[in-house]
Amino acid sequence: MTGDLIGKKINRLTILDEKTSKGKRRVTKCLCLCECGNKKWIRKAKIKNGESKSCGCLRSEILAKKQKTHCMTNTKPYRAWQGMKSRCKNKNEPVFKHYGGRGITYDQKWEKFINFWKNMKDGYKDGLTLDRINTNGNYCKENCRWATWKEQQNNRRNTNKKYQKRKQVNK
Repeated sequence: MTGDLIGKKINRLTILDEKTSKGKRRVTKCLCLCECGNKKWIRKAKIKNGESKSCGCLRSEILAKKQKTHCMTNTKPYRAWQGMKSRCKNKNEPVFKHYGGRGITYDQKWEKFINFWKNMKDGYKDGLTLDRINTNGNYCKENCRWATWKEQQNNRRNTNKKYQKRKQVNK
């Protein structure tokens, strides 16, 4: 029945007009006003079966929400997190043998950046790097800090004992 949807609102669409094409393949389309303000011709069958809920704005909104989880993808903390994961898991990483190869892992909550950032955002400043306090321990909130390059160099396995002795002498 042509015109039976005019004036009705279905999902985000208000039906303004209907027209059926002529020829062998008759297709009925509806002119719809979307809640976002756009007007668009959409097949009536797609509106009725729920396949079309908007002019396309709804799909864009859903995709935008999925993509904007933390807005930190190209930041230094994000790269530090990626590096940590790669050192622990990626056997092709040149330094894997010093991390994952020795059994160093990271807190499973840190599989997602947002959880890592919630734990580590305090104390972060530009110029600092992610450092494990105990060089033989795993990456976790209790064993990680943001450190300067100098602090990190003094906290290496090959300098740690020398550094600790110097630190005790200076006390």
